[in-house]
Amino acid sequence: FGSNTTSLPQDRARMPFAGKMLAESLVSPAERENSNHRLTAMGANANTFSGHKRLVAMVAGVICTSVTLSVLVVRMFLSQDTAEYGSAPGETKPCVSHTINGQNMTHQISIEDFQELPAFQNHGGLQIVSGSRTVDILRYSRPFPLCTVFTDAANYRHKVCINGDTCQYSTAVPVQWDIQWYGEVFDRTGFDALVSVVNIEFSYKKPVFLHTTHGIRVRCTGYGAGDAKIVGQSKALDKIYRMHPDFHYHGR
Repeated sequence: FGSNTTSLPQDRARMPFAGKMLAESLVSPAERENSNHRLTAMGANANTFSGHKRLVAMVAGVICTSVTLSVLVVRMFLSQDTAEYGSAPGETKPCVSHTINGQNMTHQISIEDFQELPAFQNHGGLQIVSGSRTVDILRYSRPFPLCTVFTDAANYRHKVCINGDTCQYSTAVPVQWDIQWYGEVFDRTGFDALVSVVNIEFSYKKPVFLHTTHGIRVRCTGYGAGDAKIVGQSKALDKIYRMHPDFHYHGR
């Protein structure tokens, strides 16, 4: 009885091992090999998925770094250009330049200049045409000055340049249907058929996050005859330019 008592713990210790051996003996070699293959495949898939996650994380990191560097570079050269060409006291470069057919304009042409013309006074004056207010952004990747060129309805060629981030300028021009802007890229602003004159306000547009290009904000307000009739402006504009102190009329 004493010998059986001492051997009982050893038998219990051998029972799990014996059960495992019995279970393995009931599984065929082919099934055991398939099970090993499945375990190997699961490990490979897990490694592949983990590798894809690491690759996606690396690509995302590279993209974020590139965007951040682009924003910093653009802001750096913009700050340098603003310091050189901005509207600080003592600057030598004008904040805004406007030429018409190559002639510099130092006096602005306003809606009031058109308002006084008999061509409009005979039609109830000039009134804002409903729904004619527009805002466009002319984008540039280059530094200051930012210039755009357009031709008005009387076939006069305008060139407006913004030389700093605080610069603003406005002018009035005759239009027919639209204004086509030629800068670094082409853009277009369309108007109602009743719009005869447009007041244009030019200002600077800073870059924003994920949109690293700066530009010129163009705000247009369309005016037409008070009696809602279409009035042509070619001869009227010639008269305004002949009277303007900056424009030397060449008999157009």
